[in-house]
Amino acid sequence: MPGIAPSKIANKGKRPTEKVKKLDLTVIMNLMVILIPALLAQQVTDYALHEVEFPTQAGPAKPGEGSDEPEEKPAEQIKLKLQLNTDQSVMIINGKAIGTDGQLLVPAAGDVPDYEAINKALTEEKENRPKGKNYADADQITIVAPTTFPYQDIIRILDAVRFHPTKEDPNSGARLDLFPIISLSPGSIG
Repeated sequence: MPGIAPSKIANKGKRPTEKVKKLDLTVIMNLMVILIPALLAQQVTDYALHEVEFPTQAGPAKPGEGSDEPEEKPAEQIKLKLQLNTDQSVMIINGKAIGTDGQLLVPAAGDVPDYEAINKALTEEKENRPKGKNYADADQITIVAPTTFPYQDIIRILDAVRFHPTKEDPNSGARLDLFPIISLSPGSIG
């Protein structure tokens, strides 16, 4: 037969001698059964994110320097601070409506800070400040903690400082902002 290679003639009508290997689908099945549901579950989980700022050392720019604007009376600064102590007690400093001389010590509840008492004291501070004054930092608080303070306790204090439950239904889970601008500082107030 002209035009057909001799090797083709010998194998004509016969099956190929090589066997096709079956695909190992274990890796793909693991991907479909384990990894994809885990990634989907991670996407729908709502994580609480705490935005924390560094405390500022410099004061506001002096009026009249480098500008032609008239000099305005600056708003009063509160500089509310929360001092976390190694014995788990908390000192609220520079409060306008709480404690003696603007200071209030919230004792620990056993071996952890009393988060409810901290939240209650800060809610009272925010609601009972003298009216009619424009505070420049009314929503700001600085938390000062020793470097050895437990991390999880700091996170719980951040929650107690940032939000408070609604008055209508405290058990509903709805929360209102208390002090949303938080500065975190290591060490102690000097």
